Amino acid sequence: MKKLFWWSAWSTFVEEFEDQLKTMGSVNEQTPKDLLCYPPQHWCRAYFDTVCKNFSCENNFTESFNKWILKARTKPIIKMLEDIRIKVMKRLKELEEEGKKWTEEYSSYAMKLFNNFRIIAKGCLVVANEDLGYEVAEGIDRHVVNLGRKKCICRTWDLTEIPCSYAIKALEHDRQELLNEMHWWYSKEAYMSVYLHKIQPVRRKVKDKVVAPSKRSKNNGKEKVVAAIVDEDEVEGDIESEDDETMVAPRVISEEKTYFK
Repeated sequence: MKKLFWWSAWSTFVEEFEDQLKTMGSVNEQTPKDLLCYPPQHWCRAYFDTVCKNFSCENNFTESFNKWILKARTKPIIKMLEDIRIKVMKRLKELEEEGKKWTEEYSSYAMKLFNNFRIIAKGCLVVANEDLGYEVAEGIDRHVVNLGRKKCICRTWDLTEIPCSYAIKALEHDRQELLNEMHWWYSKEAYMSVYLHKIQPVRRKVKDKVVAPSKRSKNNGKEKVVAAIVDEDEVEGDIESEDDETMVAPRVISEEKTYFK
């Protein structure tokens, strides 16, 4: 049942999605009804708009980022932001170095998807109308491809900007260069341009004076605020850091509330 659910979510056009629901219903009649309680516009590719080129139907980005900053999240806000800044700085450098090692013009993800589509295309048949329109058959299914508009009714080409298996079959029939239809977004040039601008290092003062409020005192019936100047070196409770930089917390002078007049 889990596989059937994912196949439903991965459906790129409505007819395929409905067929997957029927298959799921043949196993358990109630499952498709329960599944449709959640609007498919939020989790099925068949209902995604094609303005934003997004082929992902899961939401792991937030969870991954929260796990990535898990240690930093336990620290005070300023120190947390400092740790995240350092982590992002290092991460950008690592990703840039990874891009320099590419041996192909396009990303490994794009090429893997493209090569899988080429394998599927070998089992398809194509009929052209000599007007950039192609009817591509895969088994009993028929798909219409328009090379002029760069569209296929399966919507995979629209969702990814990578030619789908039916578009590849039409391009091969027309003897066009396949990789020319791969979008520039997946190229090494585009990848490297993302990491062109770096996060700059930030200077940190060795010593800062921290003004820590003390408890209030009374002088001739009037409230008086007493402030203490504390060196960072004397402050207790220093916080550990991965990058040898430490953020300090003011020493608690009194547990009583401090009021300023």
